[in-house]
Amino acid sequence: MKKVAIILCTWQGERYLAEFLDSILAQTYQNWKIYAADDCSTDQTLEIIERYRQQYPDKFVNLGRNKDNKGACRNFLEALANPSGDSADYYMFADQDDVWYPEKISRSVEVMRRMEAEASAAMPLLAHCDSKVAGEDLQEIFPSYTAYLGMDQYNNKFPHLLLQNIVTGGGTIINHALRDKMLTLPEHVVMHDHWAALIASAFGRIEYIDEQLYVYRQHGDNEIGARKGGFLTEVMSRLGIGKGNDRKKADQESGSLYRNLFLQAASFRSIFGGELDERNKRALDAFIAIPNYGRVRKILTVLRYGIVYDRFYRTFGELLFI
Repeated sequence: MKKVAIILCTWQGERYLAEFLDSILAQTYQNWKIYAADDCSTDQTLEIIERYRQQYPDKFVNLGRNKDNKGACRNFLEALANPSGDSADYYMFADQDDVWYPEKISRSVEVMRRMEAEASAAMPLLAHCDSKVAGEDLQEIFPSYTAYLGMDQYNNKFPHLLLQNIVTGGGTIINHALRDKMLTLPEHVVMHDHWAALIASAFGRIEYIDEQLYVYRQHGDNEIGARKGGFLTEVMSRLGIGKGNDRKKADQESGSLYRNLFLQAASFRSIFGGELDERNKRALDAFIAIPNYGRVRKILTVLRYGIVYDRFYRTFGELLFI
């Protein structure tokens, strides 16, 4: 059986953590080990992890508390690079407040093994699944996270992913080849799942598992929350409607998003530029150069290289605000 390393990064997680860990223990696939890294929690999070480690010493590795707060993204990337996970075949990211259905690991491993058989275990591969959106007490908000956000999970081309991430960390499994390409830590990165998706798209394959294999718990403390997608709500958000008509605030939020994406793209170029095929390299260089262009040239560039969103109204907003 393939060994699965589950990368769990925690922060102030005492409220939901035990329920999540119990859902892992109830998995039908049992060849797994959790590597838990805490990001300076001040509640009982570490005590809960240590209690489970003592009770299941062959299943839990406590990587301890970070000396400084790293944030979710950096914490995940550094925990993934921890040498103690070298013996694993596959890696899964885990969020402390989700609940996994019993077949989540087995189904993810099944898909990954098929992908390796069809392609190669030496190719960076990523598979990701859907989830159910629920509230704090696990009451259902929407049956599908993908449908709730209005996302196209099958548009996984590299130019598109430069702009829009389609992968959710809690639903992701990657193989060892992709993990090895993530060992060089980027200077700038938006989120760990976005970074993994870019690498897999550029050098390997991404596959979507159209099944709800876990519960995404939506609550006030989520670092990245699920916000319902749709033409009207997203256009209103872009224009600052519903925020006290604060158009300036909306512009600032859009500007910050694009700046982070440009910085992430530049980091990707510095690490992997020499390995990219010519088509993806041209798209990457064009994206990085966009801040230097006027409005007309920005529009022509994103349309020429396919650096667009998955819905026409999102792309329309991009043309206005990028």
